[in-house]
Amino acid sequence: MKLSKRLQTAAQFVPQGSICADIGSDHGYLPIYLVEKEICPKAICADVAKGPLKSAEKNIEDANLADKISLRLGNGLMVLAEGEADCVTICGMGASLMGEILDNSPKIVQNIDTIILAPNVAPEILRRWAYEHDWQIAAEELVWEDGHFYPIIVLKKGRMAELNLAELFAGPLLLKDKHPLLGEYLRSLRQKELTLAEKLLKIGQADTIKKGEELKNKWQKIEEAYLWQYKSAL
Repeated sequence: MKLSKRLQTAAQFVPQGSICADIGSDHGYLPIYLVEKEICPKAICADVAKGPLKSAEKNIEDANLADKISLRLGNGLMVLAEGEADCVTICGMGASLMGEILDNSPKIVQNIDTIILAPNVAPEILRRWAYEHDWQIAAEELVWEDGHFYPIIVLKKGRMAELNLAELFAGPLLLKDKHPLLGEYLRSLRQKELTLAEKLLKIGQADTIKKGEELKNKWQKIEEAYLWQYKSAL
């Protein structure tokens, strides 16, 4: 099974020998890969929609892995029993939805050892979630694929220090390791949000002015922290 660069990178963080539940699995490519490569002896393929799960079922059958990959139709982690999986992967959703999925199943989450998240947008929400729920960021990666940046965040149980603004938005380990894509990633985010800020300010309504000023102030603080710590121009 050939994976996209984003899924391939996420797969690298799945612990050897773990039972992995892929939430929002779509076509089931990641669970198939994990079992084929003998990273996981078994896996769970879950999706909230019948169509993608039907597609995943066919792919799993074609790979002769129906006895090793379980299909689940349902919402988030609610498809799992306590202790059934020790690793969870959630890829290709917004960070807010990922946070809701984790919050909606606290008993399942407490029995998980590793959470691997690859959000489409707003990874800072998940970094804040990790701090607030006593999870630590064990690894981070940044992938460029099909014209988009995809941050990947790996969580393990354990308390971590509160993140400053630069760490929250850029990623503490990406900053520490001076990831080669980080500068371009931050520049891309900055340009989009400051362009939006100018549009909001031009509208001139009280709520749009407030939001526009918040975005400009946010990036001013990020620039100050980022430049001070890492001497890398945005």
